[in-house]
Amino acid sequence: MAIAESEGMAAVADLAVDRWFSTQWQAEHPAQVDQVRRRLADTDPVGYLKAYRVFIAGDPFMPEGATAVTAVTLAMTGELDPGSTPAMSRALATAVTGGQVRILAGLHHLPPVEEPSTFASALLEFFDREATS
Repeated sequence: MAIAESEGMAAVADLAVDRWFSTQWQAEHPAQVDQVRRRLADTDPVGYLKAYRVFIAGDPFMPEGATAVTAVTLAMTGELDPGSTPAMSRALATAVTGGQVRILAGLHHLPPVEEPSTFASALLEFFDREATS
């Protein structure tokens, strides 16, 4: 948050892509990394800071309030995500009645960008399993 306030969103974007993608993936996909970096750099800093404060402070409704969720729920994240950690996804899946968790091996914060086919397969498996149960 301090970086967004003092140095702006471009500095946030530079740091974020290093957390969100492996060094190898960044080297192999420079155009995609640049697109993500530009989108984050162009984000309204006021809105970003408001959202980030919620992420830091947490929502007092979650995960306690998750027990009220009755919809079929999949909590999914990348194994190497430092922000939305596997532990957080497991806690959410445990809190939701019948919640399920899927941790995508070797992936970071943006599995749909980093490995779209792996992400899509995980979703389709979840949907197929629920459609037949």
